[in-house]
This record gives sequence, C-alpha cells and structure tokens, in this order.
Amino acid sequence: MSYKANDNEIAAASRLPAAEHWIYLFHGIRGAFPGGAFSTRALAEEWIARNRLSGLLSEYPVDIGVYDWGIRAGLVRKPRSGDYGADIIGGFSSALDHWHYENGERVG
Repeated sequence: MSYKANDNEIAAASRLPAAEHWIYLFHGIRGAFPGGAFSTRALAEEWIARNRLSGLLSEYPVDIGVYDWGIRAGLVRKPRSGDYGADIIGGFSSALDHWHYENGERVG
C-alpha cells in the first residue's frame, strides 16, 4: 500500500515557509553541542580559521524542521507505510550541506 497524504497534512505542508534564511552551526570534534552559530558561512569560516578549529560546519534552514524542509524541497520522501517516529524526525539532518575542517582548514 502506498502512502498518500491526507487533507490535514497537505494543508499543513502548504503553510510551511520556504527556507529563505539559513544558519550555520559549528560542532567541534568532541563537542556534544554546537560551539558557534553564524548568519553566513563566511563568518563561520573566518572564526574557524582564526581559532584553528577541527569539526563540522552544517547549514540549517531557519523556521522549519529539516525533515519538513527536505520533503518540501523534494529531497526526502515520506515512507510508504505510516510516518517516521519522533526520533527520526527530530534528529533528521541528512539533506543538509556540511563541511569538514581540520586545524582551521576546510578538508574534503
């Protein structure tokens, strides 16, 4: 049986904002939480280089969950049977751009 959105889901999805604004979060190698939040990638990279940091810089849409943004952008499909659980939706990040750094230099 294939998944078909109901009228409430379709109405909710049409109200989701497009991701017009982004935030850039830096996670240090051993950090459990972001070490910095920036309005532009350039500001983030300047800070990373100045402090010779190693870790991951990720781009996140503002005012919309990543799972919802991924569906809206056509990068994510809902499962055919039922919905993903809260753990999957709350931790979803695979549709995002990210960059790796070692000692302040971008790698890869």
